[in-house]
Amino acid sequence: MSSMQMSSVFGCCVCYTTATVVSAIHKYLDRVTLHGPVSLDKLKQIEDKINSDFQLPHFSALDQGTFLEFILSQPDIRKVTHHCGNRISHRAGIF
Repeated sequence: MSSMQMSSVFGCCVCYTTATVVSAIHKYLDRVTLHGPVSLDKLKQIEDKINSDFQLPHFSALDQGTFLEFILSQPDIRKVTHHCGNRISHRAGIF
């Protein structure tokens, strides 16, 4: 999605690029990490905020896969989520 894309919901158009979506995700991750570790619940809240910001019925309307697929495809976001994933796994007793 390197070119400009448009989302139209209820007759309203919102323009976005991959960079604007990544920037918005970083903004919310920064806010969340100020208050402690990122949980799966917090990632879901971030996804919901992105959907709202870009007026999307669901994240996959961006044609970039699911929210999880998108954040894993972005190296700078992946670093943050990888670190968070280790914390979640350890707390859940998975590893």
